[in-house]
Amino acid sequence: MTAYDGYVFVDTETGGLDPLKHPILEIAAIRTDLDFRIREYWRSYIKPHSTLLCTPEALEITGINLDDLANEPNEADVADTFKQFLSGRGNLRFAGFNCKYDLGMLEAMKERAGIEMWGFYTPWLCLLEEAREKLPNLPKVWNERWKKNQTHTLELVCKHLGIDISGAHGAAFDIYATVQVARKLMR
Repeated sequence: MTAYDGYVFVDTETGGLDPLKHPILEIAAIRTDLDFRIREYWRSYIKPHSTLLCTPEALEITGINLDDLANEPNEADVADTFKQFLSGRGNLRFAGFNCKYDLGMLEAMKERAGIEMWGFYTPWLCLLEEAREKLPNLPKVWNERWKKNQTHTLELVCKHLGIDISGAHGAAFDIYATVQVARKLMR
């Protein structure tokens, strides 16, 4: 078992749900110690990879305009910068709100960029999984966009825990909210 020196919380905003077809448009990461105290923050927008597509639904959800990304760094440069952010920080455990999704997107980006390792470890700390386990009775709320009831979205978990996230969305804001969720759920 690996002894961890801290966590790296990661959130992505993407151009769709399929890591092989859709790009990461924004990535934000926070490094914390084992008590979830923030030590470092990193964020970047990404000019989408030319072979990947963005769905109109994803762009609506993220609020990201592709024209605004035209002068942002490309995927390979961001992947390298992200790896540098992680380098030399000790044994970091990957954390986030929906780790399976974000890690899948990051792994696809890593492979396209030709990077062997990121510099964080699994098993991950997934706050979505923790919320489902520790808050099993959250009320269901109808999501008009997805046409289904949802219980454990970041917004609903934050509201239940008394974390104010009104009026914001995006990888940078969501990752700060996720660290706050960890502080409340993991103590």
